[in-house]
Amino acid sequence: MKEIKIFKNYGCLAAEKRVIYTYGAATKNAAYSDEITVAVPANWEIYETVSGDIACKAPWGATYSVNELLDGNDHPYFAAYDNSGVLHRVQLQIVG
Repeated sequence: MKEIKIFKNYGCLAAEKRVIYTYGAATKNAAYSDEITVAVPANWEIYETVSGDIACKAPWGATYSVNELLDGNDHPYFAAYDNSGVLHRVQLQIVG
């Protein structure tokens, strides 16, 4: 099981009543943030790019940065549209 560390940001401007998830660093306009570890879904591939960033390959072959995929409020999700325009939301399991 592959895991990544993301940030759960609270009190962000224009989103004071919901959580914003980010990868790499906490957002600068958050009142406070928690670092959490989540498991990457089994059918998603995580890899390091040539520039040293982390990218995700979706089951339908499209490639995204982690921040492009992160969504949710109570729970973090990967959310993305497939090649047919269908939205896929996969809840990420919090492991730490």
